[in-house]
Amino acid sequence: ELIQALARAGAPAIRERIAAELEKDPTDMGRKAAIKAEASLPSPAIKADWRVRIEAAPGRDSLADADLREAMDGYHQIGQEEISKLSIDWYFATLPGFAASRDEDLVDDFSRAMFPALCDEQVVRRVDELLGSGTKLPAAAARNLRVARQEEERCVRARRAGSSASPIPDEVRR
Repeated sequence: ELIQALARAGAPAIRERIAAELEKDPTDMGRKAAIKAEASLPSPAIKADWRVRIEAAPGRDSLADADLREAMDGYHQIGQEEISKLSIDWYFATLPGFAASRDEDLVDDFSRAMFPALCDEQVVRRVDELLGSGTKLPAAAARNLRVARQEEERCVRARRAGSSASPIPDEVRR
């Protein structure tokens, strides 16, 4: 957990610490923890690398589904919203092909974990476009998109309401 927290914060020499911990614990759990920690690093370049690895077609050089789930779980982190914004176009472009070529359970996880929940009207619009395009998605993925869209829209409305609220009058502050 400490390595995960240090990774999310982008601590100095954290990649070396992740590698050292993996060397100490080369078990399945250790490998998964290392994957999740690396995917959570606050680096646009590392996030881009993980997007490529997550999207890669199943095959000899691709990660196992369980490892992909760890990477997806670590990808979006609170405080890394500016980096997550870089994945908006990728997510909406990738989801249909991912859904067509992967196991339905993995698509369910991808559609939920990789969704760029950023409290952003652009994300709401992109969900509407994808769902309205007639693109065939597994039921679970379509449901995840509808739920995420509702949450995104609720957040956008709350943010608007909060910014339009009148400031506290001076006599109330005293």
